[in-house]
Amino acid sequence: MKKHVLSFFAVIFLALGFSFSSAQAQSGGYSQEDLDAILAPIALYPDELLTQVLIASTYPDDVADARAYLDRYPSLQQSSALLGNQVASMPWDDSVKSLSQFPSVLAMLDDQPEWEDALGYAFLNQQDDVMQTVQRLRARAERAGYLKTNSQQIVDVQRNIIVIMPSRDNFYYVPYYDPQIVYGRWWWPNTQPYYWEPTPRYRPANYALVNGFFFGVSVGIINSIFHPVRPDWRHRHVIIIGGTKPGSHWQWKPRPPRPGMPNRPGKPNRPPTVKPPMKPRPPRPVPPKPGRPEIQPPKPGIPGRPQPPRPGRPEIQPPKPGNPGIPGRPGKPEVQPPRPTPGRPGILPVRPKPPETKPVTPPVTRPMPTRPVVTPPAVKPVQPVTRPAPEQRPATRPAPNKPDREKPDDKDDRRDRRTPG
Repeated sequence: MKKHVLSFFAVIFLALGFSFSSAQAQSGGYSQEDLDAILAPIALYPDELLTQVLIASTYPDDVADARAYLDRYPSLQQSSALLGNQVASMPWDDSVKSLSQFPSVLAMLDDQPEWEDALGYAFLNQQDDVMQTVQRLRARAERAGYLKTNSQQIVDVQRNIIVIMPSRDNFYYVPYYDPQIVYGRWWWPNTQPYYWEPTPRYRPANYALVNGFFFGVSVGIINSIFHPVRPDWRHRHVIIIGGTKPGSHWQWKPRPPRPGMPNRPGKPNRPPTVKPPMKPRPPRPVPPKPGRPEIQPPKPGIPGRPQPPRPGRPEIQPPKPGNPGIPGRPGKPEVQPPRPTPGRPGILPVRPKPPETKPVTPPVTRPMPTRPVVTPPAVKPVQPVTRPAPEQRPATRPAPNKPDREKPDDKDDRRDRRTPG
């Protein structure tokens, strides 16, 4: 009984797989392997910028015209007001007008037209698969540690749905990354992801992809030409935010023909059996492991100059002339010196010429120029100035004329005279 049940389920699974593969082949859709490789370069863009890229890929002729126009007038990127006025009057799709502020993104789409056609075809015919694939790629980058909130973006996870928003309103940072690094080890060995490295013209000053992820300079959007749209991850379609019908689903519209220009093509059409060719990833040097010295390849020797022997190995000296020969290894005949033929003089070994020694010429020393001795001018002796000696004054002054005081003897005589005898 169990065997019959297992065989019944196996037949059902095979039938479902065959019907799914046949339906996919009839609809001309891409497999999951191809979708991962196609969407890997743009899956980590902010939501609104990612939506603009997906819509613009369905109008490849507008993308080519916009890039050629911006290359012809590079000064438009220096003035936002002038760029808005010039681009608003162009007969391009609104998504292409919005991307005119991001010239590197237009260059990425226009450099590989086959990848651009495949992206537009997948978005128009397999929109549900495209939205699911973007979420799977974002989840892998988050687990690898490369998708996280920083000063350039905000990563919000809501019920297994990852939303990427700019950290500042109306300012976007274009991320540049290597898909084979940010998503971890690539899980499709037969299909490699698309890899695009910006040219030096669009490369910022501090550009570096050593760690696998890098942000460009901030771009302030121009509201007059930036028509906002956002993805609805729950219902797997794109919603128009502004414009004449806000809140409606985006629908592809054919471009009207322009006078003097060829007719616009219809929807992108790609054969289901042809895979989009991917740009080969340039080889990168593998850094050495910590604790082990890096092995350098041996440098080729300079012709005409003997190479010095390596340290630790004895240098092999050539045999000296006149020796009977070098004994060979067992099993090999020894090398014998040439014997002189009869009737001819023997061949004497050529003595090595002594190395030529060139006379060493002493360096020419030029005498240093002597400076003239400058003698100071003679100074006349200064004669001392003699001053007249001051007049000498008497040391004692004459006493003033005062009456002579009476002597003590006279006083005694007067006393004697007054007293009667």
